[in-house]
Amino acid sequence: MDIAGTVSRLNILSLAKLTLLLMIFGLFTIDNRGVLNVATGLMVILSLYQVRKENINIKNAIGDFLKKRKSLVVFSLWCIVCIAFFTYKNEVKDAFNLFFKDWRYPFVLFLFFVSFNKDILVLRRIYVVGAIFTLTYIIMAVPVIRYIKDAPQPLYLQLRYGFAFYVVMLFPFALVGAVLIKKIYMKMMLAVVSFSAFIFLLYTGSRGGILALAVEAAIIFFICVKNIKALALVLLSVAVITGAGLTLAYNTFPQVKHKIDQSTHLANITSGRDKIITGRYPLVMYSMKNAIFGIGYGNSTFDAYLIDHNAPKNGGVFNWKTKKYNLDEPLFLTVLYNIGFGGLILFVASMAIVLKDMVQSVKTEKNIFNVSLLASFIGYFLVYCLFEKTFMEIYFLYSIMALIFASKYNNQRDE
Repeated sequence: MDIAGTVSRLNILSLAKLTLLLMIFGLFTIDNRGVLNVATGLMVILSLYQVRKENINIKNAIGDFLKKRKSLVVFSLWCIVCIAFFTYKNEVKDAFNLFFKDWRYPFVLFLFFVSFNKDILVLRRIYVVGAIFTLTYIIMAVPVIRYIKDAPQPLYLQLRYGFAFYVVMLFPFALVGAVLIKKIYMKMMLAVVSFSAFIFLLYTGSRGGILALAVEAAIIFFICVKNIKALALVLLSVAVITGAGLTLAYNTFPQVKHKIDQSTHLANITSGRDKIITGRYPLVMYSMKNAIFGIGYGNSTFDAYLIDHNAPKNGGVFNWKTKKYNLDEPLFLTVLYNIGFGGLILFVASMAIVLKDMVQSVKTEKNIFNVSLLASFIGYFLVYCLFEKTFMEIYFLYSIMALIFASKYNNQRDE
């Protein structure tokens, strides 16, 4: 028995666990780019070491990925074609730069997971722990840190624009853990974290975020609760708790009262986005070329196009200090503007494949990771992003995880 080799392997695995935790923490918070950069460097070094030590054939792994994610590959190639040949003005370099940045972290994670494929179940559990830890940090620590910094922007707006979407993505991991974990004290802790996430989003006034959380919670309960009576009891309990939280927030936070009053009176439901769309859509989609291929990948291209075509600047959609437009289009509209209807069709097709894999994973095994990833994907991309923008790297990341961590891909099961 090679004791020294075993000890060395355990040390490498421990370092890999820590690196993955740091990576998740850096990816899902905007204030910790330094942590993300350090984790990325460590992840690359560990992956290359593991590839050499275990004689892993990366070419075969990449080839396998290309076969299983053909729709994502075709979508990415479409993006490259649109950038190379149809990008507006002189923004080609910036568009390519952004595209490769969007693929940077997902590719590093892909390399890391392939290199440690023998330990994929351990890493899957670590991912869950990292997601819950990061969510707890956001809802417990970030408001205090931001309050102490005393920035000129109101705290609830800082949290809405900087952290609400992270909470939507990470919330399912805490709630699924609260449902599936058997230890009572862990259930209670995760239930408190889940409720705190709900209050956090209420405080921000993010209606899209609250709607996404409701959809995620419904998906989780329908998947995880085994019988109708138990489901009815759970839904009733959640309704009571939610009602209490809404009442408390309504009478405590002015921004929550304002948003609820707006919603109940059907006043400014879109928060002015309908005016943004009607002002910009005709400018971008006026030609067949733009309609099919878009105007170029990324915000800098879109901003340059809007400036040159004198897009409306009223209603807070233009920042007069930076002389740039506030680009607040929902995800699917952003994809349409950037890479046209051709790209939008390919993007939706790719999403359908990823969603199918996630559903199959849940059917294979209802563990915390599989259920959380499915609920997070639906709640974030199919609900929240109907109203809000996002970063394409998040979608690439979900696509990688849906493949690498899928039970049917690894033929491994949690005990």
